[in-house]
Amino acid sequence: MSYVSSKPNRHSHGEELQADSSGRQRPCVVLKFNKDPDRPSQEAHDERQKLRDAIQRTGMQVEESESRDADEQFFKVSARDEVLEVIAQAMELPLRLRQKYGGTMMPFERRYKKMFEQSSERTLFSSLNQCRLIEFNLQRSKNNGGVGIEFGEELENACDFDSYYYLHYDPMRRRLLENWGKRWASAQPIEEIKEYYGEKIGLYFVWLGHYTSSLFMPAALGVILTASQLVTSVYTGSMDNPWVPLYCIFTALWAVYFLESWKRIEATKRYQWETMDFEEQEEDRDEFWGETRENPITGEDETYFPDWKRGIRIGVSVAIVFSFISAVIFTVSGIMVFKMLAKEWFGMLGAPLGGVTNAMSIMIFNIIYGKVVEALTNFENWRTETEWEDSLIAKDFVFKFVNAYFALFFVAFVQNNVAVYGFDLHCDHYHCMPVLTMTLGIVFGTQIFVQQSLEIGMPIIKARLRDWQERRELRKKGILDVKPMTPEEEQAKLEDYEGTFDDYQEMVVQFGYVTLFAAAFPMTAVLALLNNIVEIRVDALKLLTATKRPRYMCAADIGTWHTILNILATAAIMTNVCLVGFTSHGLYLYFPDMSHVERIWITIICEHVLILFKIVVESVIPDVPREVEIEYEKGKHELKKAISGGVKHAPDAGFETDFA
Repeated sequence: MSYVSSKPNRHSHGEELQADSSGRQRPCVVLKFNKDPDRPSQEAHDERQKLRDAIQRTGMQVEESESRDADEQFFKVSARDEVLEVIAQAMELPLRLRQKYGGTMMPFERRYKKMFEQSSERTLFSSLNQCRLIEFNLQRSKNNGGVGIEFGEELENACDFDSYYYLHYDPMRRRLLENWGKRWASAQPIEEIKEYYGEKIGLYFVWLGHYTSSLFMPAALGVILTASQLVTSVYTGSMDNPWVPLYCIFTALWAVYFLESWKRIEATKRYQWETMDFEEQEEDRDEFWGETRENPITGEDETYFPDWKRGIRIGVSVAIVFSFISAVIFTVSGIMVFKMLAKEWFGMLGAPLGGVTNAMSIMIFNIIYGKVVEALTNFENWRTETEWEDSLIAKDFVFKFVNAYFALFFVAFVQNNVAVYGFDLHCDHYHCMPVLTMTLGIVFGTQIFVQQSLEIGMPIIKARLRDWQERRELRKKGILDVKPMTPEEEQAKLEDYEGTFDDYQEMVVQFGYVTLFAAAFPMTAVLALLNNIVEIRVDALKLLTATKRPRYMCAADIGTWHTILNILATAAIMTNVCLVGFTSHGLYLYFPDMSHVERIWITIICEHVLILFKIVVESVIPDVPREVEIEYEKGKHELKKAISGGVKHAPDAGFETDFA
């Protein structure tokens, strides 16, 4: 049995309850409860029925179902259009206006219903917004017309509540599978992705698509340069040729172009999706805790955590992070010694064996540190999700920079100059460029292979293993005819989507491999391009078929990741110039009679010129395209005209209800 079907399962029970007047499936939020079929709890059952009645009293609908082994119960919560409109007005849900009214976003009001644009699903509220409205009403206080659910330990103890999640909306999921997950050569349907998953996930795929398309030029030049190096090596015995320094300069300039063009794309999306004020309106994290005090500005009660307490906790985090960095440095130094000994023991196989060992060390440290850094960030107790994620990214980058690149820096700039643990590790003829090329190629190639294998294979293996274990338990009970799972049970067994952090992290580390050591292995850009073409579709299929549908996530930008990319772009200028100037013999092809002092000065001048170019480009090119600002202001002006012109109490817009 497939770990998830791309087609919806059809079930006759309660179908009229979860469908609208045209027979379509309604978007649902699923509440999942644990049950013990051998020892049913009447008290928990009664509490669940009270909860169901409370949900229905607010006008929402509940369909109950059980898992096939009767150890889980599900409440599928949906709502009719008129109920959703009332909730949307209370929530002040921003929706996009029709183009003739400016096409901007405005909080929903029923009297202006005619002014709002349809979603791509041909409904007033997209399936994501319907789930958001249901979730909002479930948690809204009873005094304000909601159910008043407080998800937490008290609810878990009262009625064996386990979790809640958005049910995938099959009509839209099928469309995305066809137009996104399975079409490798076509452009991504970004607006539909954003509408189905929210701005944060939509923005990640905008960034990934831009990064991947930008890689075509360095990849093409990398192929040409590698071919010329192979020809050169036939005649000279060396991979050094006059094109290597030029490729390094190009890569440094390309990194600057990529970041500047991304800033403009990001700003365009921020204006189009109107997320400029998101971080100011962001709510507190559920995990944030502190003392209750009166806000000195608003006079309302708020949760407060003193900055000095957080400062102490950050100090503890910094100490632990640097302990991990020290462990990496000692480990990599040991691997370098092992690589030298392996060459003596195994001959030609020694260097590749050392490279694979280094790659595995990087991935093992990443797994261990990933658990630790998340616990440290929780320990710091940040108020909002954006603050929490920015802190996580900063700590993660400091460690990952050392873990991912220290071995390469060691080979490029250290190996010829120091003894490690008493061993002299200098390269043959004190020329480390071939060693750096092999190290980078093996480390980068191994990580790509392992990461893609795990990303594709693990969700499938886990889902099939859970299904096999459940079938085995049912057979032990004498149930041989195992009925298929309902959609809510099937999706309950899928992995939770962990957010965009790991996806950005993987790509940012890759960006460092592509830019920092371009002189050593020009084919890095080719491998990155091929990997990313696959990565886009793998990430799409993971979201659509291998994980639960994520709850709504918004973002105005890619946050601290942009700062890290900027740091890497600046570092790439310095590393590539130093590689050409000191590690390789490339400069001698242009200046064969230069002295050691002249070599240093040429390297420094090249580095300063490129840094100056980067600063000038960043200063001259505006971050926000002027035409985008004008279009946004025109939209706001059209909205004011429409409102002041008397568009009030509009009748129903007569939206079509057939899903296209």
